Amino acid sequence: MEPEEILEEKSDYLKTWLEHQKKAQDVTPYVQTNLELTEWELKAIRDCPEEVKETFRRSENVFHRDLEFTKRSLPMIPDYDKGLVRDSTAVSTSGNSLVYSLVSDAFRLGTPQAIKYSEHYSNSYRELQRSQDRPKEVRKLL
Repeated sequence: MEPEEILEEKSDYLKTWLEHQKKAQDVTPYVQTNLELTEWELKAIRDCPEEVKETFRRSENVFHRDLEFTKRSLPMIPDYDKGLVRDSTAVSTSGNSLVYSLVSDAFRLGTPQAIKYSEHYSNSYRELQRSQDRPKEVRKLL
């Protein structure tokens, strides 16, 4: 597989992840509403007099269908390990450094196109580093 194809696949993966994360944020208010109603139901059933409990027990299938539908329509979000995700960015740095090195070295070819290319992408990489405050992040990791 060509480096460009690998990076396209990684880019597509990250874009899709961000799209899914956005959708998860969009449904959060509905999940919160559902949780509040569910906690109300739970409290109402826990606090009911003993003679009323049997009426709830007869409705067990309703609660079970609700639970199953909730699980099907709202798959559990993985419990992400922030350190591991942060480390994935650190792993990507080796590729970033390689590309930056090769972009910088293109200047040595001496052709106007290579010089222009090298200057443009070297500058845009340094700007990206500044915008992400990468030097500060590196200092925090040390």
